[in-house]
Amino acid sequence: MPWTPEQVWALQTDRHAVVTASAGSGKTAVLVERYVRLLLSGVEPTAIVAITFTRKAAAEMYARIAAELERRIAAATTPEELARLKPLRERLSGAQISTIHSFCAQLLRRFPVEAGVLPNFTELTQAEADRLLYEVAQNVFEELLGGEQAAEVWRFVREYGRREALRLVTEVCRNVERFVLLRSVLERPRAERLQQGRERFWQLVGEMLASVIEQLREAAERVLTAAQHRESEYAAELRRLCQTGGELLAGGVSTAQEQLFELWQQIRQHAFRRDGTPRAWLAVEEPEAWRLARRVAVLDRFAAAWQERDEDEPLLASMEVLARIADAVLEQLEAEKRARNVLDFSDLQIKALQLLQQPAVVERLRRDIRYLLVDEFQDTNPVQYALVQRLLALGEEGWIGPHVFLVGDPKQSIYGFRDADVRVFERARQELLERNGWARRRGLLPRHPEPAADSGDIHLPVSFRLAPELVAFVNRVAGQLFPHTPEQVPYEPLVCGRPWARGSVRFLLAVEAVQERTRVSEMSEEELLARALRCWVDGPEPLTVMEWDATTGSPRTRPVRYGDIAILARYRLDVPRLTAMLQQYGIPYLVHAGAGFFQTPEVQDLYFLLRFLLNERDDYALAVALRSPLFALPDGELLQMSFEEGQTLWERLCRRSRQRADAQLCWIVQTLELLRLVAPRQSLAELLRTIAERTLWLVRLRHSPRSTQIRANVQKLLDFARTFQARGFRTLADFVQELEALIETEIPETEAVLPAGMDAVNVLTIHAAKGLEFPVVVLYRMAATRDKPEVVFFDEQLGILARRRRWDEEAGIWQPIETPASVLARFLEDARQQAEEQRVLYVGLTRARDHLVLSATLTVRKDGTVSFPQGLFGFVLDSLGIAPEHLLEESAFELSEELELDTNGQRWRECLRLRVPIVRSLPIAEVRESRQLEHRPVLPLLQPIPVQWSAERLSATQYALFRLDPESFLRRAVLGFPATPEELLSGAVIARDTERELPDPLVLGQLLHQLLAHVTLWTTEAGEVLSDRLHALARALVEQSPYASAADAMEWLCERAAAVVTTPFLQQRWGAFWRALREYTLTVPLGENFLTGTLDVLLPTDEGWEIWDWKLGAAGAAELSELARPYEPQLRVYAYLVSRRFPEQHRLCARLLFIEAARADVPEERWVWSACWERHEVMAWEEEFRTVAERLFVLQ
Repeated sequence: MPWTPEQVWALQTDRHAVVTASAGSGKTAVLVERYVRLLLSGVEPTAIVAITFTRKAAAEMYARIAAELERRIAAATTPEELARLKPLRERLSGAQISTIHSFCAQLLRRFPVEAGVLPNFTELTQAEADRLLYEVAQNVFEELLGGEQAAEVWRFVREYGRREALRLVTEVCRNVERFVLLRSVLERPRAERLQQGRERFWQLVGEMLASVIEQLREAAERVLTAAQHRESEYAAELRRLCQTGGELLAGGVSTAQEQLFELWQQIRQHAFRRDGTPRAWLAVEEPEAWRLARRVAVLDRFAAAWQERDEDEPLLASMEVLARIADAVLEQLEAEKRARNVLDFSDLQIKALQLLQQPAVVERLRRDIRYLLVDEFQDTNPVQYALVQRLLALGEEGWIGPHVFLVGDPKQSIYGFRDADVRVFERARQELLERNGWARRRGLLPRHPEPAADSGDIHLPVSFRLAPELVAFVNRVAGQLFPHTPEQVPYEPLVCGRPWARGSVRFLLAVEAVQERTRVSEMSEEELLARALRCWVDGPEPLTVMEWDATTGSPRTRPVRYGDIAILARYRLDVPRLTAMLQQYGIPYLVHAGAGFFQTPEVQDLYFLLRFLLNERDDYALAVALRSPLFALPDGELLQMSFEEGQTLWERLCRRSRQRADAQLCWIVQTLELLRLVAPRQSLAELLRTIAERTLWLVRLRHSPRSTQIRANVQKLLDFARTFQARGFRTLADFVQELEALIETEIPETEAVLPAGMDAVNVLTIHAAKGLEFPVVVLYRMAATRDKPEVVFFDEQLGILARRRRWDEEAGIWQPIETPASVLARFLEDARQQAEEQRVLYVGLTRARDHLVLSATLTVRKDGTVSFPQGLFGFVLDSLGIAPEHLLEESAFELSEELELDTNGQRWRECLRLRVPIVRSLPIAEVRESRQLEHRPVLPLLQPIPVQWSAERLSATQYALFRLDPESFLRRAVLGFPATPEELLSGAVIARDTERELPDPLVLGQLLHQLLAHVTLWTTEAGEVLSDRLHALARALVEQSPYASAADAMEWLCERAAAVVTTPFLQQRWGAFWRALREYTLTVPLGENFLTGTLDVLLPTDEGWEIWDWKLGAAGAAELSELARPYEPQLRVYAYLVSRRFPEQHRLCARLLFIEAARADVPEERWVWSACWERHEVMAWEEEFRTVAERLFVLQ
């Protein structure tokens, strides 16, 4: 597909550029093409820094750049072209493509002295950082309450309570970047900040009052012009009050504050009910009166807060105390992190920003980084943009620092809860465009005939994702919604790049009625959705989706499959009720990365069992474990045991099993006794595996609808246990304490991610779907809302704020109150959140390719009226101007929208009429015969426990092990069992860092590999051995080795290394060996997976590249082939990787060098085994590799 004009402008690299990329506009393709063009222009990969939002996005970008270079290499037709392209692919391994946190970590490790950190620091996970913060905050509180500041800290704690005070402090410290930016605000005089806050308070009150009064006055005029209206008296009085209000506002808000709020109360009584809803006569005369209800609620809060205005000054005083406590916590936290040599994500950014304040460091980076590319820039925060700013400067002769290329879409900025600030995008745009203008005015940049390309302000409006019907609907909703919302970004209409596609938009509406404090519905939203799914996929007239047929070069349609459908929920808590209904209707589904990993039942079941194994007197832990699926003991048994004699539940359980000889009780006791015996002797991961094996837990859960997720979570817990133990924590007590803290603090760790590619409905949140697309998208429970009040507000004029507390004499407690400052901060935060919620809606709407379904529940009040829906669905109705009653009366509605379409750069406009069906009920669809499953007899056998391989790529070593010994592979790579000495000595298994003490030969082999990898450090270019350097390097390797058996290996290492170098075979090839690539890693895509391998030596020859692999062992010439046989699968993978990397090489040779047989006088055939293949032979193995990878990545 040819580039659009806007995409072409974005590819020019002579100036700064800010690209606003709409949903589905091909921004990733533009990024990749720009990167490749920079490489082709002679820019080194190390001089280009590309920053993405996630590690996954960074990996995808790297893979796409590599694939594009390989495509160009394969298509090259001249030696000159090959000579230019091949080195670019080779040097791509040094590309700096990472997340912002990884980039900051690299800076700190590169300049550790300047940054004041040790280069081997450890990065804390969010869970670990929160744990450490909580511990330090508790300790600091104890110290402050007994120190010099005890009086003010006691007042603060007395006002807010110890728990709430601790929560406020930790919340400020979690937002340390925002807190640091507000320090200058907090240093300003309190009276100055208070005055600025009051001015803004009354400015907002005046704007809202003016808008409401004008709308009410117009409604009253319409009533009065109607003859014999029964509400004429109300309307006349309302008009008079509105006129008075208008006069007061015209005279200035500051001069009539009390009168305005008194007048507002009178207006409110005439026009609105007590609950804020419009009176009946107003609702009839003012069609948009329901919109006024929101402003009424806000004005009521402002009026109530004004009565507490005297509390603002003590509130700011309390917040200053909070800031001092937070400073003390952060100071102690910094000291603790320094002692532990750890940094969290915020530290990485703040320390990197501080590092870039040093002129010498900035000057070095400006020389090294020529181009800076930042993806998803709308999700950055002020600190992250400040990092970019520090690298830029202006000089008399031009820019100093890198050319900056920012890509993002402010309409998709939905990560405010991660401190993303959408305003940063616009600020960056203005600054970079100003720099371009500065350069143009000085003649440093050539002029471009297109204004957008000339300025660097480029917009990509063409969406190649959405069908025309969807583009029209999105443009109508967002186009009406965005311009009328404060704090919102501008909306630029989408241009449809799929004019040939045909799509649809439909509403699924469940209706519930309020009856005597209960809600009754004929059909729940979940059941309606489940029936719709069955109709679309299995019904007699299935939904069809469109896709591009590459063979015919034209679009084609096909019936929809479950795997084409994504159900996007705004809140994770709504997912369980949906999945229960999908299970009831037999609809396959996958829940992607649910939240609350440490709160899942399977993790907590294991935690309580581990707690009992640590302390047999912990009755509660044992009771939870017994009634869990681990043992499935009936509640009746537990109840009876609770009444029996005995000091502990464990003693009663043991006695009951002896007395009753019950098979289940005996098995439980025997299993627990075994686990108690092995618990102190096994590693944490081994103990967890033993629990799963001995309790038959996973077998018992195999029919659970969550079985796949449970298995994935157990595997994730095993990985967590290994990581925990690798950090130096060895005991079960440490692990139990860690799990307890993680469970109690509700760390937001996500569940394990399930494999994609199955024919099942995808269930995920809108946030998790960002960057993805699906043929059919259902936005589920769009009318749902979640009230999550902010603990602390960060205001650019007032500083940090929380709700004021005041002592209530009657209640005897401290009661929260709203003051003008706190209600102002809450209003501004609510406005930002409302704007972000609208952007969340936009992201959800634009995930669909062909069909978009909006699902919601409407509520009918007891008086028969319909409540206006909240949440995302309220935004949709607001933008369409549709009353909720209309949705219950009609079966569809229509809208017309003028649409711009694009085909191969040709654009035209047309008016599209869209009919939107409204579905409120559906019958149960009969399953089409073609989709009915073949009946198979059930075999009376135990089902094997499915396992999931958790690796992200298939390595040459793992492939070789799988081909030679599948059972060892299962034990080693899947179940995580330690390798046996036999497996390690076979050479097909690589030892892990956490492996037990290795057999001596393997230790020697590892050390010798390291010595030969650094051969240029202890030899000359003429092939002579420098004995002193050889011994020094060998001594360093031995001293650094964690294995005791390495201590006596130095002489053997030096003797073997020197013998290898002095062989005739190596001496004849010494020039090429000196230039060879060593420990060279190659990774290539393999279908949806990756294949990787690290080659000991990649030797340049006249015919291309030759593969060498060092191996221990010695044999005669006759036995050499037998000795080499187990390594042949591994060499085949290496040959395939080299063939993919260097497609122009027609013949590939690989050699195994058995270094124990190497001597200065030994011939080649005594210690070198060789094999050669033609390229077509090598490429024929691809299907075998692909089959193995697919089998292992979804291993059953």
